[in-house]
Amino acid sequence: MKTTTKTNLHEIKQKLPKAKKEEYQQNNWLFQFQKGGIAPSDELDMLQDNLLLNAIPDVVYNENYAKILNPENDFCLEILPKDSLLLSNFKFRINAYLDLTKNLQKYEEVNNITIFPKEVKVKYSEEWQQKNSNKQTNVEIKTIQQISDVFFSTPYKGTIKKYSILSDIQKNHSYLKDLLSVSYQFNIQKEQLQFPYAEKTNDEIPLENLTEKNQIKWANMINLWEDELGDTGYTSSEFRFRVMGDCFFGLLRHYLRVDDVIIRIYDTRYYHDFTWNYILREFQVREDTYKNIKSKGFEFTPQWNLDQGNFYYLQFVFFLFQDNLMLFTNFWMLFQLKERKFILNDIYLFLFIYYLNYMEVFFSIDIYFLKKKTFVLFYFFYLVNQNIQ
Repeated sequence: MKTTTKTNLHEIKQKLPKAKKEEYQQNNWLFQFQKGGIAPSDELDMLQDNLLLNAIPDVVYNENYAKILNPENDFCLEILPKDSLLLSNFKFRINAYLDLTKNLQKYEEVNNITIFPKEVKVKYSEEWQQKNSNKQTNVEIKTIQQISDVFFSTPYKGTIKKYSILSDIQKNHSYLKDLLSVSYQFNIQKEQLQFPYAEKTNDEIPLENLTEKNQIKWANMINLWEDELGDTGYTSSEFRFRVMGDCFFGLLRHYLRVDDVIIRIYDTRYYHDFTWNYILREFQVREDTYKNIKSKGFEFTPQWNLDQGNFYYLQFVFFLFQDNLMLFTNFWMLFQLKERKFILNDIYLFLFIYYLNYMEVFFSIDIYFLKKKTFVLFYFFYLVNQNIQ
Protein backbone atom coordinates (compact mmCIF):
# COMPACT_ATOMS: atom_id res chain seq x y z
CA MET A 1 0.00 0.00 0.00
CA LYS A 2 1.29 3.41 -0.95
CA THR A 3 1.66 5.81 2.00
CA THR A 4 1.38 9.60 1.86
CA THR A 5 4.60 11.26 3.05
CA LYS A 6 5.20 14.86 4.08
CA THR A 7 6.79 15.40 0.66
CA ASN A 8 3.65 14.16 -1.02
CA LEU A 9 1.52 16.50 1.12
CA HIS A 10 3.73 19.40 0.10
CA GLU A 11 3.37 18.48 -3.57
CA ILE A 12 -0.42 18.24 -3.19
CA LYS A 13 -0.57 21.71 -1.62
CA GLN A 14 1.52 23.14 -4.46
CA LYS A 15 -1.03 21.84 -6.98
CA LEU A 16 -4.00 23.40 -5.19
CA PRO A 17 -5.51 26.55 -6.77
CA LYS A 18 -3.78 29.73 -5.65
CA ALA A 19 -5.66 32.41 -3.75
CA LYS A 20 -7.14 35.09 -6.02
CA LYS A 21 -6.79 38.77 -5.21
CA GLU A 22 -9.14 41.53 -6.38
CA GLU A 23 -8.92 45.26 -5.77
CA TYR A 24 -10.68 48.50 -6.57
CA GLN A 25 -9.79 52.19 -6.07
CA GLN A 26 -12.00 55.22 -5.56
CA ASN A 27 -11.75 58.61 -3.79
CA ASN A 28 -8.27 57.93 -2.35
CA TRP A 29 -9.44 54.57 -0.97
CA LEU A 30 -8.06 51.17 -1.95
CA PHE A 31 -10.17 48.05 -1.40
CA GLN A 32 -8.46 44.64 -1.53
CA PHE A 33 -10.06 41.20 -1.22
CA GLN A 34 -8.36 37.82 -1.38
CA LYS A 35 -10.11 34.46 -1.62
CA GLY A 36 -8.46 31.08 -1.18
CA GLY A 37 -9.31 27.54 -0.24
CA ILE A 38 -9.92 25.76 3.06
CA ALA A 39 -6.96 25.48 5.42
CA PRO A 40 -5.61 21.88 5.66
CA SER A 41 -5.52 20.05 8.98
CA ASP A 42 -1.86 20.82 9.75
CA GLU A 43 -2.51 24.56 9.35
CA LEU A 44 -5.62 24.30 11.52
CA ASP A 45 -3.57 22.66 14.29
CA MET A 46 -0.95 25.42 14.16
CA LEU A 47 -3.62 28.12 14.10
CA GLN A 48 -5.41 26.59 17.10
CA ASP A 49 -2.17 26.49 19.11
CA ASN A 50 -1.23 30.01 18.09
CA LEU A 51 -4.60 31.50 19.04
CA LEU A 52 -4.78 29.51 22.31
CA LEU A 53 -8.12 27.86 21.58
CA ASN A 54 -9.65 24.64 22.94
CA ALA A 55 -10.90 23.87 19.46
CA ILE A 56 -11.05 25.42 16.03
CA PRO A 57 -13.77 25.37 13.34
CA ASP A 58 -13.58 22.49 10.87
CA VAL A 59 -13.56 24.97 8.00
CA VAL A 60 -11.28 28.02 8.11
CA TYR A 61 -10.54 30.08 5.02
CA ASN A 62 -7.15 31.12 6.29
CA GLU A 63 -6.03 32.81 3.06
CA ASN A 64 -9.13 34.99 2.84
CA TYR A 65 -8.94 38.62 3.86
CA ALA A 66 -10.40 42.06 3.17
CA LYS A 67 -8.48 45.33 3.45
CA ILE A 68 -10.01 48.81 3.45
CA LEU A 69 -7.07 51.16 2.96
CA ASN A 70 -6.51 54.89 2.90
CA PRO A 71 -2.75 55.50 2.54
CA GLU A 72 -3.16 59.29 2.54
CA ASN A 73 -4.63 59.21 6.05
CA ASP A 74 -2.51 56.28 7.27
CA PHE A 75 -5.56 54.09 7.86
CA CYS A 76 -6.15 50.37 7.45
CA LEU A 77 -9.14 48.17 8.30
CA GLU A 78 -8.56 44.44 7.91
CA ILE A 79 -11.01 41.57 8.19
CA LEU A 80 -9.09 38.39 9.03
CA PRO A 81 -10.23 34.84 9.95
CA LYS A 82 -7.56 34.37 12.62
CA ASP A 83 -8.34 37.68 14.35
CA SER A 84 -12.04 36.84 14.32
CA LEU A 85 -11.36 33.52 16.06
CA LEU A 86 -8.92 35.15 18.48
CA LEU A 87 -11.82 36.86 20.25
CA SER A 88 -13.43 33.54 21.10
CA ASN A 89 -10.55 33.24 23.60
CA PHE A 90 -11.71 34.39 27.04
CA LYS A 91 -8.46 36.16 27.97
CA PHE A 92 -8.29 38.27 24.82
CA ARG A 93 -11.95 39.19 25.23
CA ILE A 94 -11.26 40.55 28.71
CA ASN A 95 -8.23 42.51 27.49
CA ALA A 96 -10.24 44.15 24.70
CA TYR A 97 -13.38 44.93 26.68
CA LEU A 98 -14.65 48.52 26.72
CA ASP A 99 -16.55 49.13 29.96
CA LEU A 100 -19.51 51.26 28.92
CA THR A 101 -20.25 52.22 32.54
CA LYS A 102 -17.16 54.48 32.50
CA ASN A 103 -18.94 56.77 30.04
CA LEU A 104 -15.94 57.12 27.74
CA GLN A 105 -16.47 59.49 24.83
CA LYS A 106 -13.16 59.22 22.97
CA TYR A 107 -10.52 56.48 23.00
CA GLU A 108 -7.56 55.31 20.93
CA GLU A 109 -8.28 51.64 21.62
CA VAL A 110 -10.29 51.17 18.45
CA ASN A 111 -9.98 47.36 18.41
CA ASN A 112 -12.30 46.97 21.37
CA ILE A 113 -15.31 44.77 22.11
CA THR A 114 -18.42 46.04 23.88
CA ILE A 115 -20.10 42.78 24.92
CA PHE A 116 -19.22 39.42 26.46
CA PRO A 117 -21.10 36.63 24.66
CA LYS A 118 -23.37 34.73 27.05
CA GLU A 119 -22.57 31.09 27.72
CA VAL A 120 -24.56 28.66 25.57
CA LYS A 121 -25.11 24.96 26.20
CA VAL A 122 -26.46 22.25 23.92
CA LYS A 123 -30.01 21.03 24.46
CA TYR A 124 -29.30 17.95 26.59
CA SER A 125 -26.30 19.27 28.57
CA GLU A 126 -28.19 19.66 31.86
CA GLU A 127 -29.78 16.20 31.57
CA TRP A 128 -26.39 14.68 30.79
CA GLN A 129 -24.75 16.40 33.78
CA GLN A 130 -27.58 15.31 36.09
CA LYS A 131 -27.37 11.74 34.84
CA ASN A 132 -23.62 11.55 35.41
CA SER A 133 -23.82 13.19 38.84
CA ASN A 134 -26.23 10.44 39.98
CA LYS A 135 -23.84 7.70 38.93
CA GLN A 136 -21.45 6.37 41.55
CA THR A 137 -18.15 5.52 39.93
CA ASN A 138 -14.52 5.18 40.94
CA VAL A 139 -13.31 6.28 37.52
CA GLU A 140 -11.43 9.59 37.66
CA ILE A 141 -12.96 12.10 35.26
CA LYS A 142 -10.45 14.50 33.75
CA THR A 143 -11.68 18.09 33.48
CA ILE A 144 -10.45 20.16 30.55
CA GLN A 145 -9.90 23.83 31.30
CA GLN A 146 -12.03 25.94 29.00
CA ILE A 147 -9.99 28.84 27.68
CA SER A 148 -12.19 29.62 24.68
CA ASP A 149 -15.79 29.57 23.51
CA VAL A 150 -16.73 26.09 22.25
CA PHE A 151 -19.26 27.66 19.84
CA PHE A 152 -16.73 30.24 18.56
CA SER A 153 -18.93 33.25 19.41
CA THR A 154 -16.84 36.27 18.55
CA PRO A 155 -17.67 39.99 19.04
CA TYR A 156 -14.93 40.82 16.51
CA LYS A 157 -15.33 44.20 14.75
CA GLY A 158 -12.37 44.03 12.40
CA THR A 159 -8.70 44.88 12.89
CA ILE A 160 -7.76 48.56 12.68
CA LYS A 161 -4.21 49.82 12.43
CA LYS A 162 -2.06 52.40 10.70
CA TYR A 163 -1.37 51.84 7.03
CA SER A 164 2.30 52.67 7.62
CA ILE A 165 2.80 49.46 9.64
CA LEU A 166 0.94 47.31 7.14
CA SER A 167 2.83 44.22 6.02
CA ASP A 168 1.98 41.07 4.11
CA ILE A 169 -0.50 38.79 5.84
CA GLN A 170 1.44 36.23 7.89
CA LYS A 171 -0.29 32.92 8.61
CA ASN A 172 1.17 32.43 12.08
CA HIS A 173 1.19 36.03 13.24
CA SER A 174 -1.62 38.26 14.46
CA TYR A 175 -1.26 42.00 14.99
CA LEU A 176 -4.44 41.89 17.07
CA LYS A 177 -3.01 39.14 19.29
CA ASP A 178 0.10 41.22 19.97
CA LEU A 179 -2.10 44.23 20.70
CA LEU A 180 -4.37 42.36 23.15
CA SER A 181 -1.65 40.46 24.97
CA VAL A 182 -2.14 43.06 27.71
CA SER A 183 -5.36 44.73 28.81
CA TYR A 184 -6.38 47.93 27.07
CA GLN A 185 -5.94 51.04 29.20
CA PHE A 186 -8.87 53.23 28.18
CA ASN A 187 -7.71 56.71 29.12
CA ILE A 188 -10.21 59.57 29.32
CA GLN A 189 -7.55 62.03 30.53
CA LYS A 190 -5.73 62.19 27.21
CA GLU A 191 -6.12 65.56 25.56
CA GLN A 192 -4.28 64.76 22.33
CA LEU A 193 -5.52 61.59 20.62
CA GLN A 194 -3.67 60.01 17.73
CA PHE A 195 -5.51 59.04 14.59
CA PRO A 196 -7.29 56.79 14.10
CA TYR A 197 -9.30 57.00 17.30
CA ALA A 198 -12.93 56.28 18.17
CA GLU A 199 -15.63 58.66 19.33
CA LYS A 200 -19.02 57.55 20.66
CA THR A 201 -22.02 58.70 18.68
CA ASN A 202 -25.77 58.30 18.35
CA ASP A 203 -25.65 58.79 14.59
CA GLU A 204 -27.33 56.15 12.48
CA ILE A 205 -26.34 54.70 9.14
CA PRO A 206 -28.46 56.42 6.44
CA LEU A 207 -30.21 53.33 5.11
CA GLU A 208 -32.02 55.41 2.50
CA ASN A 209 -28.65 55.83 0.79
CA LEU A 210 -28.21 52.05 0.49
CA THR A 211 -31.19 51.39 -1.75
CA GLU A 212 -31.16 50.31 -5.38
CA LYS A 213 -31.29 53.96 -6.41
CA ASN A 214 -27.66 54.36 -5.32
CA GLN A 215 -25.87 52.30 -7.96
CA ILE A 216 -23.20 49.85 -6.78
CA LYS A 217 -19.88 50.36 -8.55
CA TRP A 218 -18.01 47.45 -6.98
CA ALA A 219 -18.89 44.68 -4.52
CA ASN A 220 -17.19 41.69 -2.94
CA MET A 221 -17.45 39.22 -0.07
CA ILE A 222 -15.36 36.66 1.81
CA ASN A 223 -16.11 33.78 4.15
CA LEU A 224 -13.94 33.63 7.26
CA TRP A 225 -14.84 30.29 8.82
CA GLU A 226 -17.73 27.90 9.55
CA ASP A 227 -18.52 24.81 11.60
CA GLU A 228 -21.48 22.45 12.09
CA LEU A 229 -20.79 22.08 15.84
CA GLY A 230 -20.81 18.30 15.80
CA ASP A 231 -24.30 18.20 14.21
CA THR A 232 -25.77 20.29 17.05
CA GLY A 233 -26.11 23.48 15.02
CA TYR A 234 -24.13 25.80 12.80
CA THR A 235 -21.83 28.81 13.20
CA SER A 236 -20.03 31.04 10.71
CA SER A 237 -18.49 34.42 9.97
CA GLU A 238 -18.51 36.38 6.70
CA PHE A 239 -17.88 39.89 5.38
CA ARG A 240 -19.84 41.62 2.59
CA PHE A 241 -18.80 44.92 1.06
CA ARG A 242 -19.91 47.37 -1.62
CA VAL A 243 -18.84 50.73 -3.01
CA MET A 244 -21.22 53.32 -4.39
CA GLY A 245 -20.49 56.65 -6.05
CA ASP A 246 -20.67 58.64 -2.81
CA CYS A 247 -19.97 56.07 -0.06
CA PHE A 248 -19.00 52.52 0.91
CA PHE A 249 -20.73 50.01 3.18
CA GLY A 250 -19.51 46.82 4.83
CA LEU A 251 -21.23 44.14 6.92
CA LEU A 252 -19.27 41.73 9.11
CA ARG A 253 -21.61 39.03 10.43
CA HIS A 254 -21.12 36.25 12.97
CA TYR A 255 -23.99 33.76 13.01
CA LEU A 256 -24.64 31.05 15.63
CA ARG A 257 -27.42 28.48 15.74
CA VAL A 258 -27.53 25.86 18.49
CA ASP A 259 -30.42 23.55 17.60
CA ASP A 260 -33.47 23.88 19.86
CA VAL A 261 -31.56 26.30 22.11
CA ILE A 262 -30.63 29.70 20.66
CA ILE A 263 -29.95 31.77 17.56
CA ARG A 264 -27.46 34.65 17.73
CA ILE A 265 -26.31 37.24 15.21
CA TYR A 266 -23.48 39.73 15.77
CA ASP A 267 -23.43 42.40 13.05
CA THR A 268 -20.75 45.04 12.62
CA ARG A 269 -21.61 47.61 9.96
CA TYR A 270 -19.23 50.16 8.47
CA TYR A 271 -20.48 53.20 6.56
CA HIS A 272 -18.38 55.99 5.12
CA ASP A 273 -19.52 58.95 3.07
CA PHE A 274 -16.55 60.11 1.00
CA THR A 275 -17.08 63.66 2.27
CA TRP A 276 -16.70 62.59 5.92
CA ASN A 277 -13.54 62.53 8.04
CA TYR A 278 -14.68 59.37 9.85
CA ILE A 279 -16.20 55.91 9.37
CA LEU A 280 -19.45 55.22 11.19
CA ARG A 281 -19.21 51.81 12.89
CA GLU A 282 -22.28 50.10 14.30
CA PHE A 283 -22.20 46.91 16.39
CA GLN A 284 -25.55 45.21 16.80
CA VAL A 285 -26.64 42.04 18.63
CA ARG A 286 -29.77 40.07 17.77
CA GLU A 287 -30.42 36.98 19.88
CA ASP A 288 -33.37 34.86 20.97
CA THR A 289 -34.16 31.36 22.21
CA TYR A 290 -36.06 28.76 20.21
CA LYS A 291 -38.72 28.79 22.93
CA ASN A 292 -39.36 32.53 22.59
CA ILE A 293 -39.32 32.40 18.83
CA LYS A 294 -41.87 29.56 18.72
CA SER A 295 -44.10 31.44 21.17
CA LYS A 296 -44.34 34.25 18.61
CA GLY A 297 -45.75 31.83 16.05
CA PHE A 298 -42.62 31.14 14.02
CA GLU A 299 -42.23 27.60 12.72
CA PHE A 300 -38.82 26.00 12.19
CA THR A 301 -39.41 24.10 8.96
CA PRO A 302 -36.97 22.12 6.78
CA GLN A 303 -37.20 24.97 4.27
CA TRP A 304 -36.01 27.42 6.93
CA ASN A 305 -32.90 25.29 7.45
CA LEU A 306 -32.06 25.89 3.79
CA ASP A 307 -32.83 29.63 3.89
CA GLN A 308 -32.14 30.92 7.39
CA GLY A 309 -31.90 34.55 6.30
CA ASN A 310 -35.67 34.91 6.51
CA PHE A 311 -35.45 34.48 10.27
CA TYR A 312 -33.36 37.62 10.73
CA TYR A 313 -36.30 40.02 10.98
CA LEU A 314 -37.95 38.06 13.78
CA GLN A 315 -35.21 38.86 16.25
CA PHE A 316 -35.18 41.98 18.36
CA VAL A 317 -32.06 44.12 18.83
CA PHE A 318 -31.11 43.90 22.49
CA PHE A 319 -27.68 45.54 22.21
CA LEU A 320 -26.50 48.41 19.99
CA PHE A 321 -23.27 50.38 20.10
CA GLN A 322 -22.16 53.04 17.63
CA ASP A 323 -18.92 54.95 17.31
CA ASN A 324 -17.07 57.00 14.72
CA LEU A 325 -13.60 55.94 13.62
CA MET A 326 -11.93 59.33 13.24
CA LEU A 327 -9.49 59.44 10.32
CA PHE A 328 -8.23 63.04 10.24
CA THR A 329 -9.03 66.53 11.51
CA ASN A 330 -12.06 68.57 10.54
CA PHE A 331 -9.80 71.35 9.23
CA TRP A 332 -8.23 69.02 6.68
CA MET A 333 -11.77 68.12 5.71
CA LEU A 334 -12.18 71.59 4.22
CA PHE A 335 -9.87 70.62 1.39
CA GLN A 336 -11.72 67.38 0.62
CA LEU A 337 -15.38 68.37 0.56
CA LYS A 338 -16.84 67.50 -2.79
CA GLU A 339 -20.14 69.38 -2.34
CA ARG A 340 -18.19 72.68 -2.32
CA LYS A 341 -15.36 72.27 -4.79
CA PHE A 342 -14.60 75.99 -4.57
CA ILE A 343 -13.82 75.94 -0.83
CA LEU A 344 -10.16 76.79 -1.52
CA ASN A 345 -11.29 79.80 -3.49
CA ASP A 346 -13.47 80.92 -0.56
CA ILE A 347 -10.37 80.93 1.63
CA TYR A 348 -8.30 82.77 -0.96
CA LEU A 349 -11.02 85.37 -1.42
CA PHE A 350 -11.43 85.95 2.30
CA LEU A 351 -7.68 86.44 2.83
CA PHE A 352 -7.34 88.69 -0.19
CA ILE A 353 -10.26 90.96 0.79
CA TYR A 354 -8.95 91.10 4.36
CA TYR A 355 -5.59 92.23 3.00
CA LEU A 356 -7.21 94.94 0.84
CA ASN A 357 -9.24 96.28 3.77
CA TYR A 358 -6.08 96.40 5.85
CA MET A 359 -4.33 98.47 3.16
CA GLU A 360 -7.27 100.85 2.87
CA VAL A 361 -7.65 101.51 6.62
CA PHE A 362 -4.02 101.89 7.60
CA PHE A 363 -2.63 103.49 4.49
CA SER A 364 -5.69 105.47 3.31
CA ILE A 365 -5.30 104.01 -0.16
CA ASP A 366 -8.29 104.13 -2.45
CA ILE A 367 -8.42 100.58 -3.73
CA TYR A 368 -12.01 100.41 -4.91
CA PHE A 369 -10.68 99.39 -8.32
CA LEU A 370 -8.75 96.49 -6.78
CA LYS A 371 -11.80 95.32 -4.85
CA LYS A 372 -13.74 95.22 -8.05
CA LYS A 373 -11.05 93.10 -9.65
CA THR A 374 -11.17 90.72 -6.70
CA PHE A 375 -14.27 89.08 -8.07
CA VAL A 376 -12.53 88.48 -11.37
CA LEU A 377 -9.69 86.87 -9.44
CA PHE A 378 -12.13 84.74 -7.48
CA TYR A 379 -13.77 83.51 -10.69
CA PHE A 380 -10.34 82.60 -12.08
CA PHE A 381 -9.54 80.48 -9.00
CA TYR A 382 -12.91 78.83 -9.27
CA LEU A 383 -12.30 77.76 -12.88
CA VAL A 384 -8.85 76.41 -12.02
CA ASN A 385 -10.19 74.41 -9.09
CA GLN A 386 -13.02 73.00 -11.23
CA ASN A 387 -10.48 71.70 -13.73
CA ILE A 388 -8.40 70.13 -10.96
CA GLN A 389 -11.46 68.35 -9.55
